[in-house]
Amino acid sequence: MKVDLLSLREKLKFLIAARCLMVTLLLGSALIVNINNVDSFDHPSYRGLSFVIISTYAVTMIFAVLLSRTKRLVALTYFNFAFDALTATILVLLTGRFDSPFTYLFVIVAMIGGVILERRGGVAAALMGSVGVATVLLFEQKLWTVSWVLPTTGFHSSPYFQAAILVLATSGVGILSGILTSRLRLAAVDLAESRRGMAALKTLHERIVNSLSSGLMTLDAAGEVTYANPASIEILRQNSDLVGMNFEDLGLCRPSPDFIGRWECDLSSEGEALRVLGLSAAPLHGPNGTVVGDIIMFQDLSSIRNVERQLAQRDRLVTVGRFAASIAHEIRNPLASISGAVEMLSAVQANEEDTALSNIVLTEITRLNTLVQAILSYAGPRNMVRQRFNLTDWVRDTALLFGNDDHYDIDHDLLLPSHAIIFVGDPDGIRQVLLNVWQNAAQACIGERCRIQTRVSQTQDMTHIVISDDGPGIS
Repeated sequence: MKVDLLSLREKLKFLIAARCLMVTLLLGSALIVNINNVDSFDHPSYRGLSFVIISTYAVTMIFAVLLSRTKRLVALTYFNFAFDALTATILVLLTGRFDSPFTYLFVIVAMIGGVILERRGGVAAALMGSVGVATVLLFEQKLWTVSWVLPTTGFHSSPYFQAAILVLATSGVGILSGILTSRLRLAAVDLAESRRGMAALKTLHERIVNSLSSGLMTLDAAGEVTYANPASIEILRQNSDLVGMNFEDLGLCRPSPDFIGRWECDLSSEGEALRVLGLSAAPLHGPNGTVVGDIIMFQDLSSIRNVERQLAQRDRLVTVGRFAASIAHEIRNPLASISGAVEMLSAVQANEEDTALSNIVLTEITRLNTLVQAILSYAGPRNMVRQRFNLTDWVRDTALLFGNDDHYDIDHDLLLPSHAIIFVGDPDGIRQVLLNVWQNAAQACIGERCRIQTRVSQTQDMTHIVISDDGPGIS
């Protein structure tokens, strides 16, 4: 048993104070009942009683000094019990043995032991008191004789003295009973608080379990459900409580009846697609540590599996995109070679028909190159190359390239400033943006002729490229 040393120190202070009070009352009562009989002070038993009182004062003072200095409070407590039992024994021997009015002190010693050190202290003090009673019995049977122990004669036979002792004994028992009652009341309060705490903890536990989005159930050794939270009923699409039902009757699978671990199970419900449940089982231990059943937790993994399938499909699309990008890179290089060769041939050709054919080839190469560039842009972001260039000439050249495409029936108006606009940016990226916007506008005008207007202007700190058309717009 772990002892609260701070509380024990306070109890020992109470014991020392109570001992001093009792000795004082004992001495005072002896003086009062013998104040008119001076000869009684010479009685041997009175001298022995006086010696006990003085010795008790002295030893009590020693205990008080040790209490403030020693750390071995438990040992000091047992010494106090032993001293009280010895004092009670001597007082009983001096004042008539079993006819003595002080025999109640053995009971008080045992009660004080129980108050201070609870059960262990009560047993120890009772044993010490029993030794004192046995000692008195030996003297009573005249097995031991001591010259200063006299028969029941003298001042202590006075009815006033016995009345004082009875009052003292009654007061002591009343005080100790009050202490015990107070401790019992405090214990009852602590017990009530503990019960309220347990009830609150139970309520919190139930709220936590009932708030789980995963299913939770417990099974007994026979596989029957002993508890199921609301999520279990919802996931399994049951209309009533699951308690009392067998695990196999719920449509759930398990690798083996005593399997412990994780597994997945397909669950089919009426009017619903096949669902995937993830389950886990753990042993349920009883109060003595033996396994009394299983704890089953499960959740619906259908949405997670759908996301996994979508991610797998996305990974496949990414792989296809990377493959297309690699092919586009391989196509781009031959296109550049073909374009250069055709341009060289067109430069030396004098025949107008051959020149027209060369222009058609160059136009189609440009279209293929644009398509390859679109594939590369979709497959992954290109590295931006920032540089200074003439934006006015760049827009004009890009418009000329777009105008060579005979697939679109458009009129393109370029409104460019007369001066060069020096711009810092990615020229290829700007060209791609312009071509995409113009192509979108032209494709929206399929079947009829439309007009596209591109305006380039510059303010103090901004450069503007505004593209408009008279097509049907976006619906």
